[in-house]
Amino acid sequence: MTQTTQMRAAPATQPKPAKREAVPKAPGADQFFPPVPKPTLSQFRMAAASCQGCELYKNATQTVFGDGAQHAAIMLVGEQPANREYTLGEGGRRIDSSIRDPPCA
Repeated sequence: MTQTTQMRAAPATQPKPAKREAVPKAPGADQFFPPVPKPTLSQFRMAAASCQGCELYKNATQTVFGDGAQHAAIMLVGEQPANREYTLGEGGRRIDSSIRDPPCA
């Protein structure tokens, strides 16, 4: 009878991930919300324009706050258009397409 010796490969050593420096947490938008029980859309518009709850405000040039019924049953949120898009961004086109042809009708 012949005896077969099996050799096991040494376990591969995984490099340790580099330590990440702690990123200071953004303060969040809560402190910029209107301090009233039932804020109006106008108050939210002003709060959004002055919000510095995350890093987005640093390069922002304007706040785009939509219009619509104050007591709407649904609200759609889109993205900002890129520089090459003049009127409607990809997100807006997808929303329009979903409204015309709902994927779950």
